[in-house]
Amino acid sequence: MVADARGRVVSVNPAFGSLTGYTSAQAIGRHVRFLGSMPQGRTAFGEMWAAVQRSGHWQGEVWLRRRNRESFPAWQTVSGVRHGRALHYVTLFSDIGPLKQAEQRLLHLAHHDALTGLPNRLQFENDLARSLQRAWRQGQQIALLFIDLDCFKLVNDTLGHAAGDELLRVVAARLRSAVRAEDAVARLGGDEFTVVLEEVDGAAGAALAAGKLLQAIVAPTVLQGRAVSISASIGIALFPAHGADADALLRAADAAMYRAKRQGRRHCVLAEAGPGGAGRRGGMAAVAAARVFS
Repeated sequence: MVADARGRVVSVNPAFGSLTGYTSAQAIGRHVRFLGSMPQGRTAFGEMWAAVQRSGHWQGEVWLRRRNRESFPAWQTVSGVRHGRALHYVTLFSDIGPLKQAEQRLLHLAHHDALTGLPNRLQFENDLARSLQRAWRQGQQIALLFIDLDCFKLVNDTLGHAAGDELLRVVAARLRSAVRAEDAVARLGGDEFTVVLEEVDGAAGAALAAGKLLQAIVAPTVLQGRAVSISASIGIALFPAHGADADALLRAADAAMYRAKRQGRRHCVLAEAGPGGAGRRGGMAAVAAARVFS
């Protein structure tokens, strides 16, 4: 797109019409603003043109608008060109919507479990850190629930891994639907899930929520034409009573989950507020401590 010194369009190429839906007759004579502006609005548009007039060049990401009013992200370059005494501005732009969509998909895959769509371990750790910071500043309690399915290997061995994967997807959906919108559910891997309960009402509130999760999990599921029911063992750790940081809280919940397994499965167990049984990660249930979050 070529514009004169006043910013009025004097010429466009065929690719302009393909990207925007405007014919050359519809574009020529209009001010370049008719395509839209920077995401920040008119001020950014003015700053962009001021930079072009000052240095003769500008490039960056903008949002443009097609003739059908659809907005799209574009990478745009604007250059001032003199031919004799005449000054024109040449604008080149390309639709980067597909590229940004691909970036978003990659970002989602990096932070979410491909099988269930739940946040993965990396995202869980980030979410838990933010929840702890928020709880510390606001003087609130949160609960971390460590959930391990009972005898899940038996499903894989008898019905196959495809059935096991389907069961994990079902359990993930049930966990998500059994908690509040502000609570976080994640899959750490295998048949291990976590739930972070925000602003929980102490041990009683956490135990009540854990009981609802157990009930949701044990509901029968039809896999390959067969009704299958599976249970879970849940360890519960409260912040700050059982841990002052993410690692301590996870160790405490993990140890509590193993005690639930030893009690016969399909149990919810609260972490101990002192030295407790070691979990798989070799940690001891954490002692409450103070920590200032930045």
